Amino acid sequence: MKRIYSLLIIAIVLLGTMMLTACPWDEPVDPQPSEHVHTFTDKVVEPTCSSEGYTLHTCTECGYTKEDSFVPADPDAHSFVKVETVEPTCTEDGYVRYECEHDHTHEKYEVLEAGHKLGAYVVIVAPTCQDYGKERAFCENCQYFEDRGIAPAHNYIVIDVIEPTCSSEGYTVEKCSACESERNVNYVGKSDHFWTDWFTVSEGDCTTPGTKKRICVVCEEEELGYAGYGHNYETTVVAPTCTESGYTTYTCTVCGHSENGNYTPAQHTWGEWETKINPSCQAPGIEHRACSACGTVEEQLIPSQHVYDNVTVVEPTNTESGYTIYTCDCGDYYIDDYVPAVNSDLKLEDRDYWDYVSGTYATEYIVVSLGEGKDIKDVVIPAEVDGVKVTTIAYQAFYDCDSIEKVYLTNSITKFDVATFWHCDNLTEFYFDGTVEEWNAINKGANWDRGLNGYTVYCNDGEIKG
Repeated sequence: MKRIYSLLIIAIVLLGTMMLTACPWDEPVDPQPSEHVHTFTDKVVEPTCSSEGYTLHTCTECGYTKEDSFVPADPDAHSFVKVETVEPTCTEDGYVRYECEHDHTHEKYEVLEAGHKLGAYVVIVAPTCQDYGKERAFCENCQYFEDRGIAPAHNYIVIDVIEPTCSSEGYTVEKCSACESERNVNYVGKSDHFWTDWFTVSEGDCTTPGTKKRICVVCEEEELGYAGYGHNYETTVVAPTCTESGYTTYTCTVCGHSENGNYTPAQHTWGEWETKINPSCQAPGIEHRACSACGTVEEQLIPSQHVYDNVTVVEPTNTESGYTIYTCDCGDYYIDDYVPAVNSDLKLEDRDYWDYVSGTYATEYIVVSLGEGKDIKDVVIPAEVDGVKVTTIAYQAFYDCDSIEKVYLTNSITKFDVATFWHCDNLTEFYFDGTVEEWNAINKGANWDRGLNGYTVYCNDGEIKG
């Protein structure tokens, strides 16, 4: 008995040793040395109706494989293939049987309905003009057939074509080949008359019209017309003189009747105006011209006007703009040709916009800010930059610029955006090179002049208080 126990203990020890040295049951044996690093490619195997899905990892170098990411089988994941077809007969349904290629116990059927397969209909009784006919189609698989009626109908054939004339329409005459029924179809409108040339019936004269006639050679219809009549005028043009009007004389070559018309007024043949006395700012001048035909002389006043030939140029300073003073001998003057202050740093940007008038994109400049010239007293806004107009003063372009006292701008400006001159506390003068109407037409945004303590706009034709 002790011998049996000893042998049993030895067997258990040997079995345990074998189990410890065997490969793990849940992991395939890696045949490569431990220092080998696998380079896997992955393939997803979808679950079927009878087997679970998983991801298969295969080493591209040694072929070692392993599986993970298992997905339970899907009882609805069938992959059906056609395995049997039973064609239907005229009286019994057929079917198509499909089996799942993963589990042949899963199958489905598609019913093919029974029914006769009719061939083409053939006429067995031809219809007449009054009676129905009959046509029949036979089943290709049995003796079954179906009949259907053919509606009565005339068998019309063309028997005549009537051409249109100038007095009646044309048409086609058809007659039934089985009876006496006739019908007219395909109507064509009347044709034009075939007229002869016009010939004179009676001659006309200067006051009475003549008559003419033409005749259609088909229907003999006649058409009357008036032959030309009236005076046969010759014209003579009498040119106007310095004192008498010109006119045209119309004389009839048949009866001698004469009348005048188409009058043109008398007029001198004037030379160029020449200055006789130059105007000044105190008195008008005189200019005259002479008629080359009769020698008549005509004089007129030249309005008095200032002659601003005394020019003084005031150069710009660091903070104030420069300008030119034009002075007349009488003391009257005007200021123009404004030049920005030396330290002026006006910032402008160009932008493109759609011009609805020309139907193309155009470019404009907008005034963005005063830049770094915060101590500038006078701001001169140019009319254009490199040939492109300056049209807009942007949002808050001069906001809170307390140093500004005067702004010079031209009528190229069409828009002040919102708050352009907000809180320019010392700004009191705008010099606008345009009219009052043009200033009022500028599109001015909200609060463009908020915070200004009273200002005057000096336009070419007046002033505006703000």
